[in-house]
Amino acid sequence: MAAQSETAPQSSFFERERARILADITNSMEGFIGSINATNRKLEEHAAVGHGFESIAELWGKLSEIMTQAGVPAPTKFDEEEQRVHEE
Repeated sequence: MAAQSETAPQSSFFERERARILADITNSMEGFIGSINATNRKLEEHAAVGHGFESIAELWGKLSEIMTQAGVPAPTKFDEEEQRVHEE
């Protein structure tokens, strides 16, 4: 009988510790999930900004193709620097 009365307080201690640890894990997981959601939102915002420039990049690409087909040479970094010097 003495053995049964000794295990009851131990199991209640175990139950309390288990509940405390589970609460800590739950709180940590909630914080982690919140951080992941915030990161996901930021990634989606960055992707949306990038998609906003696709049409502009496509337009510049078409212009470059047309200029190349017309025989206009593509500007080089040297040409751009030389043009700035002449403009000043």
